Amino acid sequence: MKRLIDVDGLSLLSTREQREKYALALGYSKGEYIQPEDRLSTLIRLQHDRDTQIITGPTGARYWSLVSPEVFITVVPDGYDYKYRTTDTLEWAYRAVGLTDVETKQLRSLVSGPTKRNKLYSKVQQAQQLHGFLLAMQGNVQLPRHEESTVQIIYTISDQIHTLKSLRGLNAFDFEWTYESSDPKLDGRLIGLNISTANTDYYFPVLGKGVDNSVYAPLLVDAVFKHVKSHPTVWHNAKADIQAIYPNDPMDLVGAPIEDTILMAYVAGEPSLGLKDLAEKLLDRKSVPLPAHLEDQPVEMAARYGAAGDTRNTYNLYFKLKKMLEDTEQLSIYEDIERPLVPLVASMEKYGIPVDIEEVKRLRDIYATEEADIRYDILTKFNLDFEKVKDQKAYLSKHGFHSDSLDKTVLQKIEAPWITPLLNFRGIKTLRNNFLDKHIETWETQGRPAEYRLYPTFNQAGRDTENGSWKNAPATGRMSSASPNLQNQPRAIRSCFTAPSGCVLISLDYSALELRLAAAISEDPVMLSVLGSGGDLHQHMREVIEDATGIDVGRPTAKTANFNLRYGGQADMLITIAAKEGAHLTYDVAKAIVAVDQEEYSGYWKWFKKCVGTSTLRGYSHTIKGRRRYNKHLGSSNNILRGEAERAACNMVVQGTGADIIKTAMARIAVCSRSFGAHLALQVHDELVFWVPEENAQQFFSLAKSIMESIQIPHLALKVEGGIGNNWAEIH
Repeated sequence: MKRLIDVDGLSLLSTREQREKYALALGYSKGEYIQPEDRLSTLIRLQHDRDTQIITGPTGARYWSLVSPEVFITVVPDGYDYKYRTTDTLEWAYRAVGLTDVETKQLRSLVSGPTKRNKLYSKVQQAQQLHGFLLAMQGNVQLPRHEESTVQIIYTISDQIHTLKSLRGLNAFDFEWTYESSDPKLDGRLIGLNISTANTDYYFPVLGKGVDNSVYAPLLVDAVFKHVKSHPTVWHNAKADIQAIYPNDPMDLVGAPIEDTILMAYVAGEPSLGLKDLAEKLLDRKSVPLPAHLEDQPVEMAARYGAAGDTRNTYNLYFKLKKMLEDTEQLSIYEDIERPLVPLVASMEKYGIPVDIEEVKRLRDIYATEEADIRYDILTKFNLDFEKVKDQKAYLSKHGFHSDSLDKTVLQKIEAPWITPLLNFRGIKTLRNNFLDKHIETWETQGRPAEYRLYPTFNQAGRDTENGSWKNAPATGRMSSASPNLQNQPRAIRSCFTAPSGCVLISLDYSALELRLAAAISEDPVMLSVLGSGGDLHQHMREVIEDATGIDVGRPTAKTANFNLRYGGQADMLITIAAKEGAHLTYDVAKAIVAVDQEEYSGYWKWFKKCVGTSTLRGYSHTIKGRRRYNKHLGSSNNILRGEAERAACNMVVQGTGADIIKTAMARIAVCSRSFGAHLALQVHDELVFWVPEENAQQFFSLAKSIMESIQIPHLALKVEGGIGNNWAEIH
């Protein structure tokens, strides 16, 4: 990108030498200085230029507002990008000489110019002189820079549909839209459509300054999705556009040749998935800044931002990312596992899941009563109020436990009856405040509907955060959720999750998926023997520990050990995890369990050591299907970072393969679910939750279960458990 430094506008310093020194002090020494006598000619040249940065100051910022929107104007020392743009050269002249927005509007409304008595007279004279110079240098013809854009703007609905029908091959698409409400179930308000082909960029305006084609928006949307169903298209975050704009169930688009660069970048392991970040990193191109309220901007501005920016970048990124996936042998991960889920995830988010608000209120009241009872009991016995943090700490002190920390993992390790009221109080309060009250708050925000639905976000690649940044989904390929996080919804309130009228819920859950994968991948003979014969690996672990130590730790602790130790956890971590389940282990017992595990499952630990070695050599580990996870800390001299990286590498092989399996199952079931009226509502860990018309429930349950179990892994068969019920808790 070329850098031009406007010394005349940079500051109010009196000489050019002083201004150049000022630029040097600000760190802008590298670049071409624009001398005062060259400002106007440079402005003319930059009206249609791109990939240039103008460094100026507050006194010069307005001068450069007429340049192309792909020329970045950086104002120093304030440090913000000056985003004002105009196509009106007279308005520009008024602003360039320092007139305010209000003064400019007043002057433009006058039939004739201001009189000499007017305080703005001298400024207007300067502006008119500057405007005259500008027109003279353009041959007395006003040429607003946008009109020469390479973007073809198609205004009429008939021409838009004709253009859509003429498209061939792969083309990039992107809707410009905004929600009319914060309610996620509402369709988006369409502003326009961007399309980029191999050689041409198009913009179809719907709303804009002086344009209102909204009456024809349904016709345009219908034509677009007819095209999408049968022609290859590429989008960046297709799920968002489909959910917002497609008027029907996005499941209509299952099987459509939809490509998505955000998913490609996620599989490729890119740390930032934003389109602008990817374009800058992989295409070496800065995008046009997004004007606020795009529907209020000139259509030409929207065209340059959208088509010359977003879809052109998306089109070019597709080929770049495809090559990256081919080079790392991950193209099949994208094409066979991630890409087919786009319509399915859009449908899950669009329709949400019904939540029985009366059950939520009932549970809220029960827990509020329990919370009040504990609080009253402690207040009576100790004159301490658990509502106050200082009194919770005082309660610990009264029982001889002195700690400034109220961290749950610390408190759970206390093995004494007196800690139970405090743990119960804190647990109930968290359940009520963070879950039940949140549901009621969301229901009220939605206007207290008779049928309340929760609309989670399922993060296939990631999600936007509240501060405007992007948070990637887990590197293992696991699909997380937000608003709310379904993974941590307590089982105590799962009774609130229901099905629409006339339907029931079906839950299908892979049984011990990660342990089966750990056994299959490591080929550990003991694990394979127990699981292959239909045995319970947790009960087996319990018996092995008792034989070696003489202690019956119980099945929950044995289960904790099985899961924790598979990923390299040691005695300290085992103690912490067991405490969460109410089991209190001494360090000696925990250490003995680790030793027993390593001896009993020696085949697994040989594989673990080998996995660490090969991952360190390669710099990444991968799933059975080939999904990769790179980690720069493999082989690090820092023991802590290296240990974390080694555990993550082996974790990736098992958990990542589990992610590939559950996503494969989702895609396969989606192909046939609609013929039963079934809708996938939730995906949590290794579990899928559908709602299905009651009369089709048993048949669909059997089919979906067989599809999930038909996915093959080495040495073992997958096992699926589940059931049918009126709410999520009832099934379990």
